[in-house]
Amino acid sequence: MRPPSLLQYQLAVQNPDIAFARDPELIDGECQRDRRGMPKVASGGFAATFRIHNGDRHWAVRCFHRTGGGDRHLLERYQQIGNFITAHPALDFLVPVTYLSNGIKVGDNDFPTVRMRWVNGVSLGVWLARWASGPAPVPQAVETVRAAIGAAVAALRRNGVAHGDLQHGNILVRPDSSIWLIDYDGMYLPAIADYGAIEEGHRNYQHPDRGTHYDDTLDRFAAESIDLSLSALARRPRLWEDYGGTGENLLFTATDFADPEQSRVFDELKSIGDLADRVQRFRDACRAGYSDIETALCGRPPTTLHGPRTVAFGRVVPGDQADELRALAGEVVTVFGTVVSTKMPMDGVALINLGIWQSGDFTIVGFDEVAGALHKSHGRDGRYGKWLPRLEGERVAVTGLVTLFQSKHARQATPQIILDDARFLQILDDARLDEYERDARRRFDPSPAPPQQPKACDTRIETHHRSAAPSARSAAGTARTASRAPLETEREANRNAQLDKRYRNRKPGTSQVPPPDPRLPAAPAPKPAAAQRPQVSPPPSPGPVAPPANNRPPPVPPQYRTIRIDPALPPPSSHQAPPPPVPPVYVPPQPAYQPPPSQPIYRTSPAYSPLPARPSASPRQNRRRDAFFLILLVAAVVGLALVILL
Repeated sequence: MRPPSLLQYQLAVQNPDIAFARDPELIDGECQRDRRGMPKVASGGFAATFRIHNGDRHWAVRCFHRTGGGDRHLLERYQQIGNFITAHPALDFLVPVTYLSNGIKVGDNDFPTVRMRWVNGVSLGVWLARWASGPAPVPQAVETVRAAIGAAVAALRRNGVAHGDLQHGNILVRPDSSIWLIDYDGMYLPAIADYGAIEEGHRNYQHPDRGTHYDDTLDRFAAESIDLSLSALARRPRLWEDYGGTGENLLFTATDFADPEQSRVFDELKSIGDLADRVQRFRDACRAGYSDIETALCGRPPTTLHGPRTVAFGRVVPGDQADELRALAGEVVTVFGTVVSTKMPMDGVALINLGIWQSGDFTIVGFDEVAGALHKSHGRDGRYGKWLPRLEGERVAVTGLVTLFQSKHARQATPQIILDDARFLQILDDARLDEYERDARRRFDPSPAPPQQPKACDTRIETHHRSAAPSARSAAGTARTASRAPLETEREANRNAQLDKRYRNRKPGTSQVPPPDPRLPAAPAPKPAAAQRPQVSPPPSPGPVAPPANNRPPPVPPQYRTIRIDPALPPPSSHQAPPPPVPPVYVPPQPAYQPPPSQPIYRTSPAYSPLPARPSASPRQNRRRDAFFLILLVAAVVGLALVILL
C-alpha cells in the first residue's frame, strides 16, 4: 500500500483523537503548530517527524511517507534497535524508540509510526551557523562538541553498532554541549545484518563507494569528515562562510569526495599546518576503495586508488517550477530564483516569494526568530506594515524540506521551504547562479553520453569539478542539442521513408505527377480549347541515378515540389508595385428573380451603405458652441447659489 503524502499526514495529526486512536500516549495529545496554524514538521530519511505534547510529556512521532522499495522489515529493525538502546543505558546519546505498525490512521487505513521522547537540542548545522556569526567565535566550544561526537561514535563502534547516517541534521547539540543522535532508520546492528541497508546516508558525508555496504564500519568515513571539518573551523571560523552555510553540509560536499585532487576545500585545509597530514590521509581515503578507508586514514598506503568518480547531484529546481515543487512535497530540495515580492503579514512571519503568490508560486517562509533576523538584515517598516525590500530582486537559494500550504487567497497549494536559520538563505552572485542552473539542467538530459572506451591502465569515468565545469551558455546549448537529437532523427527517418515509398517505382526517362491530395476538392473538367495551343516540351528526363551511400532516397525534383498554403493564414506581404486599376464594366440591370407561387418569398434587407461623412465645424461655429455651454454653466452655478441662500 502506498504511504500517505506529507500533506495528508499534516492534516491527519491535527485530530490526534482520530489519528492516534491506537496509541494511548498520543490519543489525548496536541500537535505543535506554526504561526499560520499548520503542524510543524521535520524530515529525515524516509519519514516526517511531528511534535505531539500530552500534558507535560512531549513526543517525536515519525511517520513514513516513502517506502524506499521492497520489504524494509521496519518492525523487526526497530524492535531490535529499541531492545539495544534499552539494554545499554550508558549510551545516553541515544533515545529509546517504540515502533507501532498501526500507529496512525490516515483516511481508512493504518500506517506505522516510530515514537520517541522529544529531546531538546539544536541541529549541528544551525548551532555552527550561530557560532560562526558571533562577534568572536570561541574555538573551545567547537572542540567540545567535536569531542562529544567522537566519543559517541567510538562507543557505538565498541558495541559493534553504527548509526549509518551521521550528518549535521541527525546530531543535536544540547545546551551543555553534549549531543543526541537521532534518526535510526539506517542503523546497523549484528541482529539485523541479514536485512541489509535501506539507505545510503547523506551524500555530502558518505564515501563515493559506500553503496549497499552494511556493517559496523558505516560511520568511519562520515565521522572523519565531521571531525576534520570541526577541527578546521575551530582554527579558521571564516571557512564556514566560504564553504558552509548552505544547510546541506559542513565544509565538504559529494563533489569534493568524488574528485579530491581538484577540490578547493582540500587545498585550503591542507594549508593549516597541524592538519596537513590528516587532510592528506582523508584525501587518500576518498580515492581509495571502500574496504581501504581504514587503511588510508591510518596513514598506510591503500591497495587501490581511484581517479575521479561520478557523483550523485542533489535535486536542484528553479523557483518558477511550482508544479514540479508541489510533486516534490516531502523531499529535501535546493530551490533557487529571483525574489519577486516580500511580505510580513503578521508578527513572527516573513514571506519571500519567488513568483506570484496569488498563483501558488514557491515561497520561502521564516517564523519567529528567523523572521526577526530577516527583518533586521533586510527589512523596513512602512506605512502599511513590514516587508523585506532589500531582498526584492535578489537571486537567492535555499535548501530544505518542501511542504505545501493551502492559502485562502491562492488558487493552488503553495510549495514552500521553512528556514531553520536566517543565515541559510543564500544570496547568489553570477558564478553561483550559473552553478545552480547547470545542476538544474541535469534533470532534462534525456540520453546520457555513450561510455568512453576504457584505457589500458584506467577503467574509470571522469567527472568535472566545479572549477572545470563548462560555462552556463555552452552547457545550455549542449542540453538543448541533446534533447532535440532524438526528435530530429525520428523526423528525418519518417521523411526518408515517405520519399522512398513515393519514388520507389519511378522509371528513368519518364515524368510522374504526384497523386492528388484527397483532402483537396477535385479539379473541374477542362473545357475544350478553341484553338490548338503550342505544346510545351516536357522537362528533360533524368538519367539513371545511383543509390546514395547512405541508402537515402533522392531529393524531390523541383517540378514536383508543392507548397500548401493554409487558408486561415494571412496572405504573404509583397513589395511589388500594385497593378493598374481595372476600369469598371457596365452591367445592364437584370430583372428580379420571381419565385414560383409555391415557394415562399424571403425578403432581404437592403445592402449596407455608409453614411456620408459629417462636415467638420468651422472655427466660428466652435466658438459659438463654447460660448453657449459657458453661459449654461454660469447660469447653473448662479441658480445653485440662489437656492442655497434662500
